[in-house]
Amino acid sequence: GVIAGLTEAAELGDDTFDIDEVDFTLGYETELADGAWTVGAALYYYRYESVWTREYAYGDNTDLEANLYASWQAAEHFKPTFEYYRGLDDNIKGNYFELGFALPFEGETWSTEPKVLAGWSDQYEVASRVTNVTATLPLTWTSGSIALTPSPP
Repeated sequence: GVIAGLTEAAELGDDTFDIDEVDFTLGYETELADGAWTVGAALYYYRYESVWTREYAYGDNTDLEANLYASWQAAEHFKPTFEYYRGLDDNIKGNYFELGFALPFEGETWSTEPKVLAGWSDQYEVASRVTNVTATLPLTWTSGSIALTPSPP
């Protein structure tokens, strides 16, 4: 991602357009009950690249986080989801939960799975609270064994 707080970064003396972080993921996912349930586990390794992020947001270069998640195909185009993250480094120790739903649609050469999620956290030494509500609208095109999902920087 690119620094979200460019104004704040510029005010702190970092007026460059830096890559904010690079994330590496290792995980496993499987379907249960004839595809009605999807469950998985993952490890996320976050590497913070920008000066602003390292010095002002996190005070560190990397973080490690574990993740467990589940989704239920409740109807053809409705999938409730639950995700749990646990920070494994001192910088992000604590818990983060996301609860929401996805609306999967699939064509012959495309698919989309818009999501709406609400997150609750006690990480980063903040009071336990709802921390964010996000909405995403991915669109994937597939040709043979190649899938392309554009994502803004």
